[in-house]
Amino acid sequence: MKKIVNYRLVFYFAMVFPIVYSVFNFSILKTNTSLYKYIPQSAKQVIEVNSKNLINKVVFQYFYNEHYNEGIKAVKSKVTNSSIDKNTDIGVDFISNVILFSEEWGSHHVWYLVVKVINDESFKRFIESQKLIKEYALVNGIAVCQLTVTEQQTEVKAHLIKIANLKVKSFDAKIDLSTYFNTENDVNSYVSSSTGQYFIDGFSSVNFKDTLIELKGEHITIGSVVELNTLNTSVMKNIPFAFSTTLNLFDDSKKEIEDSYFNVNYHGTNLVISNNEVPIHIYPQVKLFASNVNYWEKWFDKGNQFEGLKIDSLENRIDFTKEVTFSVNYKLDKEYFTLFSNSTVGNDYGLKSTSNAVLSLHVNPELFIENINYIDNELNPPSMVSQLKVNVMKNVIDEIVMVNKVKNINLSIKYSDDKAKLLSEGAIVFKEKKGHSIIEALLMIVDLMSSIEMIEGLE
Repeated sequence: MKKIVNYRLVFYFAMVFPIVYSVFNFSILKTNTSLYKYIPQSAKQVIEVNSKNLINKVVFQYFYNEHYNEGIKAVKSKVTNSSIDKNTDIGVDFISNVILFSEEWGSHHVWYLVVKVINDESFKRFIESQKLIKEYALVNGIAVCQLTVTEQQTEVKAHLIKIANLKVKSFDAKIDLSTYFNTENDVNSYVSSSTGQYFIDGFSSVNFKDTLIELKGEHITIGSVVELNTLNTSVMKNIPFAFSTTLNLFDDSKKEIEDSYFNVNYHGTNLVISNNEVPIHIYPQVKLFASNVNYWEKWFDKGNQFEGLKIDSLENRIDFTKEVTFSVNYKLDKEYFTLFSNSTVGNDYGLKSTSNAVLSLHVNPELFIENINYIDNELNPPSMVSQLKVNVMKNVIDEIVMVNKVKNINLSIKYSDDKAKLLSEGAIVFKEKKGHSIIEALLMIVDLMSSIEMIEGLE
């Protein structure tokens, strides 16, 4: 339940204070680029959240979209009914932008948060009462907070203090983010490749449009280690989940990087119910096709060490048993690894494509539920107890159906015509056409938190 409270904290920040604060500051909101100097040159990833833009969108929907009159009230009620007192002054300037960045410390990525503080004492009291921040340094109205821990905690704490006092070489010495981060975007991000395997530097943005959340980005490939093969087929868009890429997801060897291919299509699930001790047997209708044979061979060597997992090399079948049993067939030879169910052995690819794409993803959330087939085992029909267990599962699935507001999710990454960049483009499309994506996302996640509480109560 602690995780749920933490999520509620995020929405408390996003919904309660900004709405009140922005009523008085609506016409003077400006992005604060001065926070960029608190990003150290060693940062590998940088995320900027432009609170100004998000607040404006939430406030507009709050006051002018009658469709959300009751919905936003419900969000406020659920969020404020958490462990956070609704009258708490946390001391943060919500109309300033927020910066997150990460650094490599050994084998860990340590994440930091930079926020503008308008009341030092209130901020300190809030941080100490919530125990959400690992370490922080507050200097001249700017708080630099450590979000994740590392084994080198003493060194990180000393480093954090130097960052807050501007005693560390700034990121600006390497890249002027103000020339790449567009203040009109809701979220800006930067990522640096430590290996230069596929790209050197990358910039992307996220924007909450009327009916969708839009993702765009470009990653510089000049000087990268390899040039990728491109996909020769498009993903299938009439199934719950389709994903295909030539990006190497598993093996770091140069040959595997250059010749990598991974494709998975999920069509649905046959759920067979019986009177066995484990009454639910799941047979996913899936086809997975992958290169990177060395990786999969190593995985199979260790596979039977995992509790509940059984690899039958004679039947070429993988079984996993916990609360339910999950079964799928496989084939592993010198060139490819294939995972499949008997009904998806044949051709399972999209149309031929001549695009420069190296990754393509399409998800239809509603089809995940619609394509579940409940089948009673005729030779060993389910008992009343078995049926009760299935009914609990159906209740959980029905709850997911009620919560889901997303129509589809899509993402593609492709080369520019001169192959100097990898361009990414994607969207989360919502079902509601009279609403706005930022409110739909907030409502869905708050409903999801409530559903998780309900499901935990069933266990």
